[in-house]
Amino acid sequence: MPTSRRHVLRSALALSLLAASGAALPACRRSPAGPRLYTSVDTEFLDLLLPDLNAAVGLPVQVIGDTEATKTTGLVQRLLSEGGTSRADVFWSSEPLGVIRLNAAGLLAEPTLPPAVTAEFGSAWPAEHTLRTSSAAPFALAFAHRARVLAFRTDHLSADRLTFDSLLDPSLAGRIGLARPAFGTTRAHFAALHHALGAEGREGGFTTWAAAFAANRPRQYDGNAAVVRALAQGEIHLGLTDSDDVFAGQRNRWPIDMVLHGRPESLPVPRCLMIPNTIAVLRAAPLPQAASALLAAVLAGPVERALAASASANVPVRPSALPPARSDGAPVFNPDRALQWHPDWTTIADHAEPALRAWAKATGESA
Repeated sequence: MPTSRRHVLRSALALSLLAASGAALPACRRSPAGPRLYTSVDTEFLDLLLPDLNAAVGLPVQVIGDTEATKTTGLVQRLLSEGGTSRADVFWSSEPLGVIRLNAAGLLAEPTLPPAVTAEFGSAWPAEHTLRTSSAAPFALAFAHRARVLAFRTDHLSADRLTFDSLLDPSLAGRIGLARPAFGTTRAHFAALHHALGAEGREGGFTTWAAAFAANRPRQYDGNAAVVRALAQGEIHLGLTDSDDVFAGQRNRWPIDMVLHGRPESLPVPRCLMIPNTIAVLRAAPLPQAASALLAAVLAGPVERALAASASANVPVRPSALPPARSDGAPVFNPDRALQWHPDWTTIADHAEPALRAWAKATGESA
């Protein structure tokens, strides 16, 4: 992004965040230590947002990240091992399954938002984007989605001939790639597919699909960005990845494009799986007031708008957060809402381990 545009965006974002999140915390300004944010968000986007989050919270946010290959799994494991002794205040994940594991371990508090943040929706964050326990108590909030897509080399394949079932096309054997399903959004995608297709052993279920996909000898990579790089280098012709990684490749002028297909066309109303960012406050947060302020600042409209306008082109929960243009000059990414698949992630989470076991069996790997 050009430097002048970056400064303008930051200035506008800072003013909007201060207004939307209820201003900074004056009592906290005396302390140099701000809330600790554990996050799997890509550094290039967090760096853009961080100065304004600091201003909105009134303290310097301390960021703890992880690697591309293991996020968000590595951060979740760290928080689980730290347990109630963790110094983390907020967990901002780039996928939904991590916060569900943390909540199951009793580590998350019920999030609260000031009226200014929820005014666009009424008195609460939209139910479709609120993660709840069986007792209906919310524990995390979803926002700023990416799409699971089929990326392809434009000099070998064309969009009009591709469907999700192309992953099973024998003519592409050995030329298909995906990020390892043990981590990140591929894990979430496989869990959603396991739920949609049916349990292990069911005729035509996930086990059958996994066996057919594995028979096509897909190559597995350390992260979605690596899948896109493999496309650019000609190792593969088709890849299962995230929309933001495709946009990154297109900025590099790589010969790649994508189609929005999330699950097999044999299922009713095939839709594109949307992967949300999720955010939660730790129950034992050392700075609970600052943690709540940080939660409000992230969910205020300016952050979603900035992410939608960024090169990542996230799809906001707020219709009002859709920008008129992206900072890189590319068209705004706004898939038809009717084609977006927003599953109940608390239900989907139970399918992650069975999906991984089925995949390990299909590929001959250890689960």
